[in-house]
Amino acid sequence: MEELSVGSVRRTGCDGGLGLGLLKGLLEQTSPPQHLFAACLDPQGKPSCPRADVTDPNSIKAAVRKVQEEVGSAGLNLLINNAGTTRCSTLATETAENMTLVYTTNTIAALNMLTKCLALEYGGSGILCVSVDPGCVTPPLGQGTGPVTVEESVQGVLRLLARLSASSNGTFWDWRGQSLPW
Repeated sequence: MEELSVGSVRRTGCDGGLGLGLLKGLLEQTSPPQHLFAACLDPQGKPSCPRADVTDPNSIKAAVRKVQEEVGSAGLNLLINNAGTTRCSTLATETAENMTLVYTTNTIAALNMLTKCLALEYGGSGILCVSVDPGCVTPPLGQGTGPVTVEESVQGVLRLLARLSASSNGTFWDWRGQSLPW
């Protein structure tokens, strides 16, 4: 299998499921990234996984400083934002706070239009910006019945990332490597 070749990677959402699977997939490559920054919301018991909250601007700024300290002028080669959240509630128990948290975490970190804007803004600098749909992944511990396993999604996403090029900038893909319309 063709492998992704990058020097430094920043991952969010490494608490479990797809995020943790992608982290493991990157580490299992023949030539893993020289610098791999994994971040999670709940670092309890995960000393190599610093806390990161994509809804908190101060947390984001702290993460940027940490990466800059480590990689210096080499910069970050790949940012994978996989942070996401769900809240189990009913119409009777739903709160404005829950809805705001889900919207902020799942939408504002991953706006499709933002990918297009970033591609236009930074594409000429060699920064590749794409959106990837990992599929409906079966959650860990068998909670749910998604048609795609974590392992299938991880392998597909890594294969896709390994074959992207400058001509892929601003595009949208699924985990199987199929181009999707915006």
